[in-house]
Amino acid sequence: MKLIYSELKKFLPDLKADPQQLRDDLTMIGHFTNYFEEIEGEIVFDLDIKVNRGDCLGYYGIARDLSVLYNLEFKIPYPASNIYHLKSEYQLPIDIRTDNVKRVMAVRISDINNSTSPQWLKTFLKCHGANSINTLVDFTNYIMFLYGIPNHAFDTKKSGEKLIWEMNSKFKEFTSLDGSKLKLDNKILMINKSGRWAKTP
Repeated sequence: MKLIYSELKKFLPDLKADPQQLRDDLTMIGHFTNYFEEIEGEIVFDLDIKVNRGDCLGYYGIARDLSVLYNLEFKIPYPASNIYHLKSEYQLPIDIRTDNVKRVMAVRISDINNSTSPQWLKTFLKCHGANSINTLVDFTNYIMFLYGIPNHAFDTKKSGEKLIWEMNSKFKEFTSLDGSKLKLDNKILMINKSGRWAKTP
């Protein structure tokens, strides 16, 4: 897992530990830190998060641990009060066809201008070893890195609104957004449209 020092400080504004001390302290509390380096003007740590600490697969969890260690105030950079909530009676037509899916949370967003991401987001993704695709895809990755929550965005003009969660039963290969070809087996969870792959924007 990659960790950008300046992004971590958004959760811990009073963090004073220098990179070397932070590396040692992260290792001491169980998040083994292989090294830190400078990428695009940012100090980036490379951490080995253990399988029993899934809550620390993002900045949120790591910052909570460090707030206890250093006795620092923990702040959420983007409080809910700054988010607009729109009420709607619309119900997403979600179809789950496997017991391996326990919960799906989804929202429909419209009137979005999906374009090239701002430079700060491109830099953030580059520090994490991820390619910039477009604003929507990049923001889903941004949320995943911040909170350790995998999430996806679908263009309903391509996928339709009815998405099906099911285990793979027919596909042998998948081509990702960057052109990589991935081998699949029947243990892979898919999100399909009527038996076909749903495409992300």
